[in-house]
Amino acid sequence: MNKVYWISLTGSCNFQCRYCFQDLKGSFRSSGDMNAYTAQRVAEMINCTADKVYRIHFFGGEPFLNFEVMKLITESVKDKVESFSVTTNLSILSNEITEFIKNNDFSLLISLDGIKASHDASRVFADGTGTFSTVAGNLKSLSQKLKKDSISIAKTLTVKNYMNLFDDYMFFKALGFKVNVNPDINLNTNELNHEVLKNELKKIMKDMISDNESIEFWNLSESIRTVNNFPYGKKIRSSLSSCYDASNYVTTISPRGDLYPCHYLYEMEDDYIATHNIFGFNDVRQIEETFIRSVTESHVFSPLKESEVDVLTQYGIDVCGCNSCKYLDFCAEQKYYAAQGSCFYKRYRFRKSITEKDKSRKMCIDRIIYDAALEIKGE
Repeated sequence: MNKVYWISLTGSCNFQCRYCFQDLKGSFRSSGDMNAYTAQRVAEMINCTADKVYRIHFFGGEPFLNFEVMKLITESVKDKVESFSVTTNLSILSNEITEFIKNNDFSLLISLDGIKASHDASRVFADGTGTFSTVAGNLKSLSQKLKKDSISIAKTLTVKNYMNLFDDYMFFKALGFKVNVNPDINLNTNELNHEVLKNELKKIMKDMISDNESIEFWNLSESIRTVNNFPYGKKIRSSLSSCYDASNYVTTISPRGDLYPCHYLYEMEDDYIATHNIFGFNDVRQIEETFIRSVTESHVFSPLKESEVDVLTQYGIDVCGCNSCKYLDFCAEQKYYAAQGSCFYKRYRFRKSITEKDKSRKMCIDRIIYDAALEIKGE
């Protein structure tokens, strides 16, 4: 089994992003910093596991606000762990931090929404001032000292920046980094001008088709291939992955030492009670074994039955009004396999009947993407 650990170093953040999903959880920012005593216990637990440790991923809040503890854990477990990564807003950077992430071969996922207008529309300091200049300056400095493939970007698509999508793409293309685009969790797509978004997507796709040097952006290249294969009946699905399968298991650890099978359960669910705390055991070697057993034996986290997969698939179709969509056959199959491979968090929300947040996204963005690709194909 390949182990992956997600370790939250702090609930604190020096940004006050207007779409921050962690802010929706009132207790998150009050979770405090992981202290050295807790960090040492975490390191002991990791070093005791019999399994191969593939990766440790640090997150927060802003994890570099607790850099000393990040260093402590990394130094304590680096002989056991294959790789390290961190999600950061990249507002905090020093020569020491740069050398640390370089020497320990860290991968970075950097939150950056694009050009200044796109980024500063939502990603601001506590006093409301924009953060683009700080982040872009630090990224320029960092990219000169790290391998390019060690950096990727997380962009959030919002009602305030979707009209800049092509300019954002060109900005990232000039930087040369892979970009993951994630719609704002509260985005109501009825607030978007669908023609504007489609035209932005078409401009990006045309550049991707004409330029072999284009970057990976929102999996749009896969969407183009998918649409091109529609006439031949070929259905290309994104590879499905779950936090838990036969070869991989994720453990999330909060600043207080609580253990979760998924970081979303820690960040998003106020009523979820952590299964175990690392200080609840005299023998550190018992923690993981007991925790994993309690999760895998829980009804909430067990794989979905076929009847549950069908219900979840139908819900995904109904919520986006897919029944009249020309992509129904293709997407229904996608939704079915996605439901069948549901991760711990999705199973938890389904069995707790927590689906309200999904209902806000009235119009499926995938439909707009496919429409854009089809129009390009016909031009």
